[in-house]
Amino acid sequence: MNRTINIDPALISVYPEIRLGCLHFTAEVKASSDVFWDYLDHEILPAVKNDIEGKEWSEVTGVRGSRAAYKAFGRNPGRYRVSSEALLRRVRRGDELYHVNSVVDVNNLISVESGLSVGSYDLEQLQGDIVFRKAEASQVEVWNL
Repeated sequence: MNRTINIDPALISVYPEIRLGCLHFTAEVKASSDVFWDYLDHEILPAVKNDIEGKEWSEVTGVRGSRAAYKAFGRNPGRYRVSSEALLRRVRRGDELYHVNSVVDVNNLISVESGLSVGSYDLEQLQGDIVFRKAEASQVEVWNL
């Protein structure tokens, strides 16, 4: 099925710097892998923790832009936490990240390394074209900028 993926022009008018990246791939959702977590815990997370140590969140690549977008859309990033920032806060404190499944675990890896929030969706469960937009009040639990 051919679908279009767009950013709502209303978002662009409020925050022209907004960007959306998409990867299309097939993945078998599996249980979390001990090998993956060993690598993440001993190689990736210590390097990320070292990189963000002592920095303000506005100095962390990825998080900086997400916080700016939240502010542009009238959200306080101190109250409504950017998901990548929440993960990085756990890393900074030395807290373990949640082991969910292979897809979510990879999303979290991408988020902690890039500072960007990442989500995965089963295209078979989605209908029609995809539009990145601000949620209406009745849809806040589905998507919230």
